[in-house]
Amino acid sequence: MLNIILERVGGDPEIVGGRKWFTARDLFPDPQPSWDSWHKPSTKEEWEFRDQWNKVTEGRNKFRTWMNHLVELDFVEKVPNTSDGRLPAYRFTPGSFEELSLRSKTCVARRNSGERIRRQSQIEALKAELKKLEEES
Repeated sequence: MLNIILERVGGDPEIVGGRKWFTARDLFPDPQPSWDSWHKPSTKEEWEFRDQWNKVTEGRNKFRTWMNHLVELDFVEKVPNTSDGRLPAYRFTPGSFEELSLRSKTCVARRNSGERIRRQSQIEALKAELKKLEEES
């Protein structure tokens, strides 16, 4: 989730620099119904819209959870009420976006190297087993 947040925010230098407040709705916008508002939607369209809405709601909830963790770690400031009534809004503290990006990349690299080591040991085990089977036959 942190990677999704950093990726979506990374395109806006005002947010990255901590000069602009942003909310869950900014990163996870409301889905628009695919039907004309003058006509009753078909059941298939209704279900597709509900699925989209559920995914957006889930994304917003995960976003708020992550942002609250980042508030506790002093990477982000939080304001409970914004002037236009959107709740709550967040803003990066100076330099925190860059540090979070670096930490995120480091974690991904560490995870990838761990997977590479695991795969290499599996390959070596399979080679040893193949060699053993060749010797037996």
